[in-house]
Amino acid sequence: FALLYQLLNIGICLAFLMLIRYADADLPLREHHNGLSWIAVSSNMIFISAVLVLLLHHILNGLQQAIEGQQRLREAAERSNQQLGHLNRELEGFAYVASHDLQEPLRMVTGFLDLLRKQLDGSLNEQSREYMDFAYDGAVRMRNTIRDLLEYARAGRSMGPLLSVDMHTLLKSLRSDLGPSLEGSGGHVHYEGPDTVTLAPAPLRQVLFNLVGNALKYRSADRPPLVTITAEVKATTVHFTVSDNGIGIDPQYHDRIFQMLQRLHKRDEYGGTGMGLAICKKVVEQMGGTIGVRSKLGEGSTFHFTMSSQALPDG
Repeated sequence: FALLYQLLNIGICLAFLMLIRYADADLPLREHHNGLSWIAVSSNMIFISAVLVLLLHHILNGLQQAIEGQQRLREAAERSNQQLGHLNRELEGFAYVASHDLQEPLRMVTGFLDLLRKQLDGSLNEQSREYMDFAYDGAVRMRNTIRDLLEYARAGRSMGPLLSVDMHTLLKSLRSDLGPSLEGSGGHVHYEGPDTVTLAPAPLRQVLFNLVGNALKYRSADRPPLVTITAEVKATTVHFTVSDNGIGIDPQYHDRIFQMLQRLHKRDEYGGTGMGLAICKKVVEQMGGTIGVRSKLGEGSTFHFTMSSQALPDG
């Protein structure tokens, strides 16, 4: 900025000197302007030069300070992002360790409660058996919740490399893992899209497993579940949809269902801990994508999500 300031001052001085030279020379400029016009032009040039000399330095300094301020803000934002990422990793690590360490004592509690229930079954009255069942069911729910919290803490920690994923092989694996649910409900899972996509296989499988599992769980009572998975390859992402003909979701809960431990139904109606969609959201965002849902009660649901088909920066 200092160099630019000096160059502009030099340019203004040179222009003023050239005008003086033209004034002294027998040139067309002098022939077409009388003396008063020349004095007016010279006075204006002197005034403009003085104003620029006085203000240009302050203007350039202001620009330089603004640019330096923006640079400082960018550096502060980068430091804050790095600190936030570090804190998030620490919290995820804590959740992982806490959930892992809590599983063993809960296994012991549920195991001994089950033994007591079996050994004392003949000697307990109806109310005592009910109390024992409440204690056992509560311990099982807590164990399942901690298991899902552990899965949430693990989600996104190790995505793996980008590979060519055979979608038909992946769907065959999903059908095998969800076999009991498919057979018990008479459901079908259908795929429409390219034979292969370039993505990290593990997170894609985890998201599809949860979404298809939910579609089979929240099925309509008057028809077998039909789940359709679609994929469309874009320039840098792959767009997926998972559609079903189930019970649907009230639009007022479309954001809430992606939060941790959120349930829309009573436990005796549908099982689960309310963590599945929160895990899906975390995995999808770790893969550089987004997830959402379109649904109405009684009309089924369509979950849509994207994943980046390009390598993402660490952290």
